[in-house]
Amino acid sequence: MSGGGTVAAASDGSRFVWSPAGAGVQYTTGFGSSWSASSGIPAGAIVESDRADAKTFYGFTSGKFYVSSDGGATFTASTAAGLPAGDSVRFKALPGTKGDVWLAGGASDGAYGLWHSTDSGATFTKLTNVDQADTIGFGKAATGASYQTLYTSARIGGVRGIFRSTDKGASWTRVNDPAHQWGWTGAAITGDPRIYGRVYISTNGRGVIYGDSSDAGDEGTGGGGDGGTPAPTGACTVTYRITNQWTGGFQADVQITNTGSTPGTAGHLAGPSPTVSRSANCGTPTTPRRARRSQRRTRAGTARWPRGRRWASGSRGVGRG
Repeated sequence: MSGGGTVAAASDGSRFVWSPAGAGVQYTTGFGSSWSASSGIPAGAIVESDRADAKTFYGFTSGKFYVSSDGGATFTASTAAGLPAGDSVRFKALPGTKGDVWLAGGASDGAYGLWHSTDSGATFTKLTNVDQADTIGFGKAATGASYQTLYTSARIGGVRGIFRSTDKGASWTRVNDPAHQWGWTGAAITGDPRIYGRVYISTNGRGVIYGDSSDAGDEGTGGGGDGGTPAPTGACTVTYRITNQWTGGFQADVQITNTGSTPGTAGHLAGPSPTVSRSANCGTPTTPRRARRSQRRTRAGTARWPRGRRWASGSRGVGRG
């Protein structure tokens, strides 16, 4: 064994399947006091579990999809064809629905995109409206939708970004912009199961970033509003909160919400005290006071911020918050 590999828990937590790096796939019942070798699946395969059937597990390696219906003891290779040949793949099963699996990944010199299966991987359908996709996640369904919201880091319509779909992948809305790419975002993504439009994105060295939708549950263009009295043009709210402190340093979160009636820009932002919420002019970049005894400043950038959009960023500082 040379690394942690991947591990999958049954939908009811009764058993686990583990594929450690440098060793064969294993399975266990209970809390892992003893493990047994799985058969029918190559070592190093990526493993996941069905999120409705506690005895169904899945695996993938070298272009082949594998299925176990006996809790991971034995796997059988699916006859599904056309999947990515390499191992740059991430796949997930939809919570609450047996056999509903989404698979993303590939390489530019071969199959690359997003695939969907509704029969536990026996067959997969490639989404023709997705050029390339690196990961897939699920979140709370939009108002009136019967299927969970999909999120992906992908290239769609020739544009790279973070995308959301509320209609099972039939159409997609980009939820970031060119000024907010955060490096590599293909490692992991997920929506919030309780809050529609909230998405969590892993980054390459910048931690986890989350964003909230400005709409109330309709796909549209990601805009829309709540139907209430519009806020003054150019207004925004900045919340600065200390989340942890230690001798000589601290950790803080900065959350910026455009509460105005039009898109705006944000400049340098810093909190003057451990907990502060104040309004600033999003229409003109500003440089508010530096945090007391803090040597850390968070730059929001000067990109356009859509009305109602909220972004959060974590940071560490020297001194005290």
